[in-house]
Amino acid sequence: HLASHFTCRQNRMAFLDSCGGCYFSMQLVDDRIMSRLLTAIVGRECNIDEIDRIGSRIITLERQFNVAEGFTRRDDERLPAALVSEPIPGREGRPPASFDLEMFQQTLTAYYESRGWSADRGAPTRSTLTGLGLGFTLEEPEQNPRETT
Repeated sequence: HLASHFTCRQNRMAFLDSCGGCYFSMQLVDDRIMSRLLTAIVGRECNIDEIDRIGSRIITLERQFNVAEGFTRRDDERLPAALVSEPIPGREGRPPASFDLEMFQQTLTAYYESRGWSADRGAPTRSTLTGLGLGFTLEEPEQNPRETT
């Protein structure tokens, strides 16, 4: 499915990015190279499942931060007007296409589900956060960092 494929690619890109890798080098870096990179970093044999978990932790922690700052599914649904209103040029003699908003909504829901986030808000679930070792983000901060004293 498209959502799970995207989730996997995003996890690996987050891992590579956290190691200082370049987005454009992703075409040259396969699972074996990434596993060797992680093995060199931590000093023990590592596999691609660990890389996917690290990437998932990164993406989910970023999302949890955004949720804490008030971001919701509505923010993910905010698309450029031209994307949804203008025809998409056809390729290879095909007629122009139009953006399928319903398919976008379904794919966004599937993406949230593949991440273990709530479909209605896009917030990481308690079980996802604790399963990834991010349960500390569930604790209430002592003071809102936006408040001034």
